Amino acid sequence: CRLVGDFVNRRGQLVQKDRLHFAAKADLSGDRATIDATLPPARGSWTDITYPQRDALLYHGPPLRLLRRLAADGDDAWGQIDLPGENELAGNRDKAGWLIPSAAIDACLYACGVYAWVRADGGVTVPESLSEIRFGRPGRPLEHCTVHVRCREMTEKLGRFDFTLFGDDGEPIFQVEGYCCHVLRGGTP
Repeated sequence: CRLVGDFVNRRGQLVQKDRLHFAAKADLSGDRATIDATLPPARGSWTDITYPQRDALLYHGPPLRLLRRLAADGDDAWGQIDLPGENELAGNRDKAGWLIPSAAIDACLYACGVYAWVRADGGVTVPESLSEIRFGRPGRPLEHCTVHVRCREMTEKLGRFDFTLFGDDGEPIFQVEGYCCHVLRGGTP
């Protein structure tokens, strides 16, 4: 399946017409892919996360502010993420069947962005694509999770990451391979 739509900035200006938001092959067999991953011990110093103010170029509203702290060492980073009590981004839609709140995936992307901000000397990241996402067990409301991020590539204009979100029991909730983001330089988010 493919999802396309016009992409506009916060000011309502058209940035790209009929932008491909995603293309996917969905396995509806009911057999869940297994995630063979264990959470490595965190290295580096933990830093509290602060989010940009409402008037910033890139703004994350309160439902998206799940990333609490980040530690990094070399090509690896670890983030502490608190899942919300309810899936606020689902709106009035039926919440049955959701495996994970969408904001948790966004928090993992934000962790990659914070890592890139430090490594790319203030480069702001904008998501481009991801190759694969696999779901493990569903996340629980208010669960304290840890994301392990592995930077695969960081260039002047792009970053590539893999990451896995682990529940408070150490079990994988989901895993993303091949997350690619653009690195924009020369400004604050």
